Amino acid sequence: MEHRELELFLHLARTLNYGRTSLECHVSAATLTRTIQRLETRVGARLLDRGPRGVVLTAEGRRFSAYAEQALGLWDDYRAGADEPAGLTGELRIFATVTACQTLLPVLLAPLRTAHPQIRLDVRTGDAAAALARWTRARWMPRLRGSRSGSRKRWSVGRLLSRICCW
Repeated sequence: MEHRELELFLHLARTLNYGRTSLECHVSAATLTRTIQRLETRVGARLLDRGPRGVVLTAEGRRFSAYAEQALGLWDDYRAGADEPAGLTGELRIFATVTACQTLLPVLLAPLRTAHPQIRLDVRTGDAAAALARWTRARWMPRLRGSRSGSRKRWSVGRLLSRICCW
């Protein structure tokens, strides 16, 4: 099971609303439905019941929710367990247009991927107004740690791009 599948399931388990989860996680309703169906196939049991009054977790769904929380928690603990990261680590979330994702970002991000393979990229597409709203709420600011001579530093997007790109 993939990290993203578990995240989507947990969000849906918390909201009990396919539409809200699709919107907030930036996936289509069809993608979310297929993800849940794949998880149910792998688990071998129904995790959610959809009815006229909404979505409810089944008993197996509650059990799987506890597993998913624990699995993601263990992964986060493992990733945070290194005393001193070798280079930059963390997650860089990028919200861009489809055109930018297909043309501009591969060229811009290739040096970053090469220089800092521990950085996890989360690239999403969507409406420009939604991207600006997320940016102003500071939900999409990167959290990157770096080491230089044993000290930890926080890196801004501008500083990071200035270090990896030649304009």
